[in-house]
Amino acid sequence: MEPIRTAVVGLGRMGLDHHCSVLSRLEQFDLVAGCDATPARRQTAEEKHGMATYESIQLMLASENIEFVTIATPSSMHHAHVLEVLAAGKHCLTDKPPAMNTAEWDEMGEAACKAGVTLCCYQNARWNPHQRAAMAATADGRVGRVEAVKLMYIGYSTVMRTYGVTDYRPQWRAERRFGGGILYDFGPHHFDRVMQVVGAARPVSVYCRLASRSWSDEVDDGFLAVITFDDGVVAHIEHDTATRADLSTYIVVGSDATVQDGVLRTGEPGALVEEKVEIPEATADEYHLALYEHIRHGAPSPVPWEHTRRVMVLLDAAFESARTGEAIRVG
Repeated sequence: MEPIRTAVVGLGRMGLDHHCSVLSRLEQFDLVAGCDATPARRQTAEEKHGMATYESIQLMLASENIEFVTIATPSSMHHAHVLEVLAAGKHCLTDKPPAMNTAEWDEMGEAACKAGVTLCCYQNARWNPHQRAAMAATADGRVGRVEAVKLMYIGYSTVMRTYGVTDYRPQWRAERRFGGGILYDFGPHHFDRVMQVVGAARPVSVYCRLASRSWSDEVDDGFLAVITFDDGVVAHIEHDTATRADLSTYIVVGSDATVQDGVLRTGEPGALVEEKVEIPEATADEYHLALYEHIRHGAPSPVPWEHTRRVMVLLDAAFESARTGEAIRVG
């Protein structure tokens, strides 16, 4: 096995604590370098992973023999950093959101095609146990025809102000110039999960409301989106970090059964039958293992470029709906 020589751009919470940890643990990857503008983060990366570090992405790309780069910088920086990596002829994985709009993602895709390299977005929620259960139950026909999807995370969380690192603007997710906000942060995961479940159905409209109640005056700390599909399916997606409550659920409603958080329910009122959906075991490394097989052996991409594009189209429509107060046609 030939490990992929790898680097990480952005050594913050996700870059250092998540991506570097995964890449250094897997024998399929050789984590050789990283870059970050903050000296303290570079020092921590060197001490923790024994990797070379650089202040700039340009210097890192010029100094190291690298095949694959992960982008884990704040959201609004992804576009520029990805284009630099692609121009250097390296395979690239970018954290979500991959770009600020569909036009940026299209430009990034064209650059990847021109360079002949892989470009993927880190939509790893596809391996969430509840998502895999929903996919298993719909694939084998137990749910019947999918009629609705409800995905909700409602709670009181300081994630927008505390998830970053103290060395560099821990509250960047609450700032517009960094691409902050809950819709940008979690919308790509939620929209992608819904699109997987509905299969070939095409979205025809998006209605969205944004809220800025507790954690930011610049960007949303919660959103409600309703997506309507051409086969009549309606998806209700709500993520709220400013409500003193605790609700997290993922429901796929079918003509024959409902799957909620990995449990399949059939039967009639007063006589419901429940069973846990059996799904193959998976680890937190599934995305990276699939990406290795894609890059080294030509296996399918874990998240094809066009799948991310359809998520970006939905994000664009959601922001436009929130701006106008009207449902936006898509497709």
